[in-house]
Amino acid sequence: MEHVLETLFAAVDNLDFQGAAAFLNARNHPSLKNFKNLQEQQYWRPYALELEARGFRPQPHLNASASDCGLVMIAIPKNVIEARFLIAQGLSMLSQSGMILCAADNKAGGARLKKMLRSFGLDDIGELSKNRARAAWATKQNAASKEIEAALKEGAMQPVLNGAFMSTPGMFAWDKTDKGSEILAQHLPKNLKGKGADFGCGYGFLARHVLENFQAVENLICADADWR
Repeated sequence: MEHVLETLFAAVDNLDFQGAAAFLNARNHPSLKNFKNLQEQQYWRPYALELEARGFRPQPHLNASASDCGLVMIAIPKNVIEARFLIAQGLSMLSQSGMILCAADNKAGGARLKKMLRSFGLDDIGELSKNRARAAWATKQNAASKEIEAALKEGAMQPVLNGAFMSTPGMFAWDKTDKGSEILAQHLPKNLKGKGADFGCGYGFLARHVLENFQAVENLICADADWR
């Protein structure tokens, strides 16, 4: 990720923007200190803690209705639905003349950045390829509102596995049961009882399995580093 951040902030040096800035899927980087008015969004608690240790105040969600940002930066995740969701969220936060800037590893979405921005109706797209990563940017001016709405809906929390759970694109195995959890569920001891904990619980497959099949379990704490 460090090389992606280097490419992202190298691209910032080529941009001329005014007003507040936001960083979605934010990671700590020395260049952050150059921003006077910056909001940071991060779901993943370990990364949020790194930002907090440097004096920032990252949030799991930012207010997309403000529409006053001059620049929104995004470290693009691998999941395409999540990536489009973050781009749509970023466009929603921008002023009409604001600029969106995305960066990704060449092997994890970098090659499709321009195509992804074009799918939102953006044109006159700038691009920088550096450090085995790529950055792409454009102004919001011609953004397609229908595409933004569709991406926000597709990437939002939603029912999965026939409505048994609520989950979000980008979470681990977000819309299926991963094989590791399936195997563990099949080999749990038959005498589980009392109080327990499910670390890395995700959307709750194992926790629900335990509570439905082991009546002697009185209390179960579910914990995950992903805020979602």
